[in-house]
Amino acid sequence: MTYNALLKCNLKEGMFPSEYAVSIQTISDDEVGFFCPKDLILDEKLEVQVIERLENRSLIRLPVESFSSSTFIVSNDLLSMNVVAA
Repeated sequence: MTYNALLKCNLKEGMFPSEYAVSIQTISDDEVGFFCPKDLILDEKLEVQVIERLENRSLIRLPVESFSSSTFIVSNDLLSMNVVAA
């Protein structure tokens, strides 16, 4: 079962007024950057889809494509699981 969650991220102003430049940290400590519409951000967190959750990490799908992929493994410490099911 997949569900939505909020992922902690770093935000900067994007190239356009309606977007942010977003960076997230993967479980392997890589930083992934992409642009995202501002309406996908809530309290400086990005709404993502959790595909699979394990004990300390989750496979997530971003709502937009990054330059490399749209799915990543992140630490569960970076996720807020209080969002309604997808």
